[in-house]
Amino acid sequence: MAETSSAQPIAPPVEDPMAPSTSVPPPVDDWPKQATDAVVKVVDAVRDKTTGPAVNAAHALKYGIVLLFLAFVLGVVGLVITMRLCESIIRTIAERFDSTNSLFLEPMWLVYLLFGVPFCVIGLVLWRKANRPAKASR
Repeated sequence: MAETSSAQPIAPPVEDPMAPSTSVPPPVDDWPKQATDAVVKVVDAVRDKTTGPAVNAAHALKYGIVLLFLAFVLGVVGLVITMRLCESIIRTIAERFDSTNSLFLEPMWLVYLLFGVPFCVIGLVLWRKANRPAKASR
């Protein structure tokens, strides 16, 4: 038994009659839409050139403030950790040398001295610089 295949002819694709044609220019009576599009383009261009930099500056200011706050907090936490580490190092050294002197067994005063003196010196230098009279320019 030989099978006979019946080939069906393939119909050409039918174009959608509602699809917009690219070869036909827009009708002349569509000038209100064209005018509206032109105005919208101009307004968008002006807005991008005027408010774009202002929005970017606002974003930079916002993120800068957040970063400054976080840097301040991390600086304080880092200073506290560093002071505690110095205290434990001084206490370990005092215990290693069998120091019975209570000045080194409770060394926080020494840590305050080690950190306080440089901060005071830096503060005095900056204070003198801030209160220096301005040079008269001729």
